[in-house]
Amino acid sequence: MSKIIGHDDKATAWAIPKIQDTNKKDDDHSNELTNKERLAVEEQLGKIKQQAYREGFDKGQKEGFATGQEKVSQAVLSLKAVMDGMADPLKHVGDQVESELVSLAVSIENRSGSGCGRCKGILVSHPCFFTECACVS
Repeated sequence: MSKIIGHDDKATAWAIPKIQDTNKKDDDHSNELTNKERLAVEEQLGKIKQQAYREGFDKGQKEGFATGQEKVSQAVLSLKAVMDGMADPLKHVGDQVESELVSLAVSIENRSGSGCGRCKGILVSHPCFFTECACVS
């Protein structure tokens, strides 16, 4: 047996105290929420869901806009390159057409045999104006 220090007759044995669980209710329905508590929890969950939805939507919208803007920029550059490529040949088409028409007219005139023997019907003045032989007065 243990030796009691300061032995006197007034000492008593110490009993372990009982501790009650303060989180539990005493009745049988301790796990159920009241209607008001349930509505409050549902409302809080709804707010959390709504906030998460808004944050996700905003993030997706920003990322989608950035991606779309990048794709549009690439498409614009591609279209500009095509347009530039189409515009350059058209600059020289007018000169080429004029030169070919003059060559065609001279060729036709030479084959027809009109005009005098000296000029052989060569066009006079500006090539855009088809005139009679200059030798014919």
